[in-house]
Amino acid sequence: MIYVESKIVCIFLYKNKHRIKLLKLNKYIYIYIYFFFFFVILFALFLFSIQSPAYYIIIGKFLFYFLIFTFFFFYYYYYNELFLFLLLFLFLI
Repeated sequence: MIYVESKIVCIFLYKNKHRIKLLKLNKYIYIYIYFFFFFVILFALFLFSIQSPAYYIIIGKFLFYFLIFTFFFFYYYYYNELFLFLLLFLFLI
């Protein structure tokens, strides 16, 4: 299921002068992304179970560092293709 979703999500369209390319990202990156959000959700449920308001801060920190990692990964890997980062961010929301 994760592999199928990653194949759907990881196909981005962008224009390259006169044609549209399909850019397929590495499926392992998306497996990492899905597992990251899976564990964040599990951790949030754990914090809900103990009725602590600290889960807002902790989950916010996890997401903040994850977005920083994602930004620098795409900046390095796709040579400043910020459009791809924005598409990834929109798909993840």
